[in-house]
Amino acid sequence: MRSIRPLCLCLSLALLGSAVLTSCRNGTEPTETDTGAQSSAPAETQPEQTDPDIPETEDKTMTQYNHFITDLSTFPLSFTYDGTPYTGFGADFCETARESRDNGRGGTATVITMTHTPSGAEFRLETAVYPGYSAWDYTLYITNKSGARTGVFSDINAVDLHVRGSDPTVKGISGDCGKDMYSPYEQKLRRGRDFVRESVSGRPTHGVFPYFKLEYGEGGSFVCIGWSGTWRAQAQAEDGGARFTGGQRGLATYLEPGETIRTPLIAILNYDTRDDIRNANLWRRWFIDCNMRRVDGELMPPMFTDWTMSQGTSTDRIVRKIRGYENHGVPLDCYWMDAGWYTNALGQTVEWTQTGTLAIDEAHISWDGKALYSADMSANTKPVRLVYTAGAADKGIPGGFYV
Repeated sequence: MRSIRPLCLCLSLALLGSAVLTSCRNGTEPTETDTGAQSSAPAETQPEQTDPDIPETEDKTMTQYNHFITDLSTFPLSFTYDGTPYTGFGADFCETARESRDNGRGGTATVITMTHTPSGAEFRLETAVYPGYSAWDYTLYITNKSGARTGVFSDINAVDLHVRGSDPTVKGISGDCGKDMYSPYEQKLRRGRDFVRESVSGRPTHGVFPYFKLEYGEGGSFVCIGWSGTWRAQAQAEDGGARFTGGQRGLATYLEPGETIRTPLIAILNYDTRDDIRNANLWRRWFIDCNMRRVDGELMPPMFTDWTMSQGTSTDRIVRKIRGYENHGVPLDCYWMDAGWYTNALGQTVEWTQTGTLAIDEAHISWDGKALYSADMSANTKPVRLVYTAGAADKGIPGGFYV
């Protein structure tokens, strides 16, 4: 087994402001140190909290969140280390630092640093809670700061959540591949009838989608796995409720000195009815207010775009399509080239589903200097997207084709 460094898509949380706590989980009380830092977020980025319907659920969420970060042995995460199972961060963990700050998006971010005694690894738990939205999220980072290889970390459930309530049910949607693309589903949890979903192709939304509604009693929780690779999720009925687990699929690795792995970002938003439309709007409100990118304090404006599958197309066809818009006085802000622009490892044209290289398939897409891309695509570490943009003369951005 070998350590891996997974890439992820996650909600970026800036830490902006206020107190530091340090302690060790050996019975001593934390000590607080005021850093004197103030939030530097501009006023226009602070979302308005206008929904009058969530105070009761908000109280439950704050109680839940405060319980988890106060008694870390109850935190809803589990893993195995060299054959020993762990749930939460209990006796084998020593808390070394804690810092809480206003994140400038209607929430409070808290970073908790611990040492796992058996492995010597540093565990850094980055969390954020949004009191006006009944939501919270977190990501765990594990770093080997010792001079020796660790044992094996495996079976990492980034979320291992137990809930109480009658008639537990999982709701969600299918992914973007197959005859039932994005269609909703619902499965009631019963003994011997577990709910299981897995992403196995390397695309996180191929036929499956990592956002779930776990309902129990009169309400429930959105439980979402923020991960751009393969993942798994499972829910099962328990006495008086249900258990939900999820995380990376098949992760088992040691860490060499200096190496780090991380879990997916887990987002949880609680609600107190089984009204699908209302609950979707609660999620939408939190996602827009607290997570979507802002430029100069404002949400990015809508863009007018078109797209094509790259497979089976050519430069001439794409340019004709773009010129057709321009000739009718409808300039595009952006032109998206979807899957199929690449070759396989042998440099051959392949079906769009066979990803794995960053080499442009110039047998079909030859840009003749119009695009800006490196001849040595292996040097790139980020996903490549080929786009056409009309540009913005007032900002010195020329129109044309870009990677």
